[in-house]
Amino acid sequence: MLHPRADAPAYAYGESMTPSLQFGWSALQSLRSSRYKLIKAPRPELYDLLADPGESTNLYEQQPAVARDMMRKLDRLVEETSRGAPAPASADLDQDTLERLAALGYVGGPAAAKPSDPSHPLADPKDKLRVFSAVQRAGELIMQDKYGPAAQALEAALREDPQMPQAHLMLGTSYAELGRPREAKAQFDLVLKDDPHSIQALVGLANLLQGEGKTDDVIALCKRTLALDERNAQAQSLLGEVYADLKKPDEALPHFEKAVEIQPKLTRNRLNLAGALTEVKQYGRAETLLKEIVKDQPRFPFAQFNLGLLHEEQGHLEEARAAYAAEVSAYPGHFKARFNLGKVLFRLGDAAGSREQMREVIRLAPKQPEGYLFLARGLLQESAPVETVQELVEKGLALAQAADLKALGWLLLADVYNRKRQRPPCTLAGRSRESRSPSAHQRG
Repeated sequence: MLHPRADAPAYAYGESMTPSLQFGWSALQSLRSSRYKLIKAPRPELYDLLADPGESTNLYEQQPAVARDMMRKLDRLVEETSRGAPAPASADLDQDTLERLAALGYVGGPAAAKPSDPSHPLADPKDKLRVFSAVQRAGELIMQDKYGPAAQALEAALREDPQMPQAHLMLGTSYAELGRPREAKAQFDLVLKDDPHSIQALVGLANLLQGEGKTDDVIALCKRTLALDERNAQAQSLLGEVYADLKKPDEALPHFEKAVEIQPKLTRNRLNLAGALTEVKQYGRAETLLKEIVKDQPRFPFAQFNLGLLHEEQGHLEEARAAYAAEVSAYPGHFKARFNLGKVLFRLGDAAGSREQMREVIRLAPKQPEGYLFLARGLLQESAPVETVQELVEKGLALAQAADLKALGWLLLADVYNRKRQRPPCTLAGRSRESRSPSAHQRG
C-alpha cells in the first residue's frame, strides 16, 4: 500500500457481517485487485472495475477462470487470518447508546455468523434491500423517539422476513417504550430462542423484569450475561440497582464499583456508586464522587438529590437543604426532592416552608402517602383545624403500604381524636398499641 509496484498484484479484502449477525442472512466478503472485484455471496458477483466502475454487469459466469482464482485467494486469506482470532465480544456501551446504535444497525451481540446449510441456504442480502431499508427507517424513527411508527414499520418488515434478530430487538425496545411489556418480552424471547447468548436480548429482558419487580429473574439474567461477558457494564449496573432496591448496599457496592471501573466516564454509574457508598457510610468517597458530578454536570438528574441525602445522613441540614433546593430548582417535578426538602425545612424550624413543599408533593404525587401524612404532622403543630388534619391523615393511611408510614398515620390519627376529645375506634386503638410495641418501634 505504501510502496506499490506496477508489476506486483495487490489485493484488498472487505467484509460485512451485519447481514448475518443482525438479520439472519448471508455475510458478505469481497476481494479486490487493481482491476477486478469479487463479492462472495449466495449469488457471487465479479466486476471489471476498469471497464465497469459502477459495477453494473456481473461477470461471474462469463469469466470463470478469474472468478475461481480470486475465490481461492479470498478463501485462503480468510482461513489464514482467522487462525487464533479472539471470540467476538459484545459492544460494552451504556443502555441508551446501545439501543440507539442498534436501532441504526451498528451494534451486534457476541454471536458467530450463521453456518451455511445447503438445504436451507441463507438469504442473499441484495435480495433483501427493501426489507433492510424498512428496518433502517424504523431505526431512524427510534432515534427520534417515534416508537409507534417504528413499531408499525418493524411489524411489517417482520411479516415479510420473520427471522431478523435485529428487527426483533428493535421491536422489543419500541414496545417497551410504548408501555407494552408483554409484547416486548415476547420479542426478546424470540431472539433468545434462536441465540441464547444474545447480550442485548438478555439485558433488554432484564430491564423489563426489573420494572415489574421480578428481582430473582433479573439477578438470574444478569448473572447469565456476566457468565458470557464478565465486563458487561450494563449487567453489573443492573445487578447493583437490584441489590440497592432490596436494601442490600453491601451487595450492590461491588457491582457499582465494577461498572465504574469498566465505564468510568458514565455519570449514571458514578451516581449509583456514590449512593451505595453513602448507604455503607463511606461518606468521604461518596462526597468526592458527587461533587465531581455536580461540578461537571450541575443539572444531572438526582446528583444534587444524592448530595442532599449524603448531607442529611451526616446531620448537615443546611447543606442538605441547599442540595435539595438545587434539585428542585432544576427539576420542579421531582417530588422526592421536594419531600426531602420539606422534611429538612421542618427540622430547621421553617414550618411554613415545609408545609409549602408538602402541598407540592401532594399535587405532584397524589397517589403517594408521604405528602398527606407529613403535611398533617406540620399542621398539627400549627393548631390547624383538626377536621382538615384528619382528612389528610385518612387519605395518607388509605395509600400507605410501608409499616413506618402506617405507624405514623395511626399515631397522627390518635392525636387527632385526642384533640377532638373523642375515643378512637377500636381498630385505631389496636393500631396505636401496635405502633408502640418494641418490634414495631424497631421496624420504624
